[in-house]
Amino acid sequence: MRFWIYVAAFMTFLGFNKQLDLQTLVTEIGRSVALYSGWYDQRQTVQFVFILGLTLAATCAACILFWTFRRLAVEIKMASVGICLLGTFIVIRAASFHHADRFLGQYVIGVRWNAVLELGCILFVAASGMFYLKQRPIAR
Repeated sequence: MRFWIYVAAFMTFLGFNKQLDLQTLVTEIGRSVALYSGWYDQRQTVQFVFILGLTLAATCAACILFWTFRRLAVEIKMASVGICLLGTFIVIRAASFHHADRFLGQYVIGVRWNAVLELGCILFVAASGMFYLKQRPIAR
């Protein structure tokens, strides 16, 4: 049960983040640091290495979560993967990698990839919680 409280708190934080657009603030701070430090012209290389490192870190985090939660319900494992994917997606969007931005701005069946991926991860986490509740109803 504690796991789902943490998930709810994290998702609530992400909701506030979405409204306050904090990732734009982080992007602007990064841009200012790059200009001030003199490596703004090499930003694409830095962004690429950042996203590569983030992908590796997300993969490691997912493996660690699977190992940690190996004896728990499959729904908890699913929610953990969804949270890792969602967090990775959010940080990649904040990094503002232009190739990723170009891809995320394209449409598939009338919907931008950005929305498909972000809402898909959220739906994955929500579905995991619903399946968990269906398998293990709350004691009254």
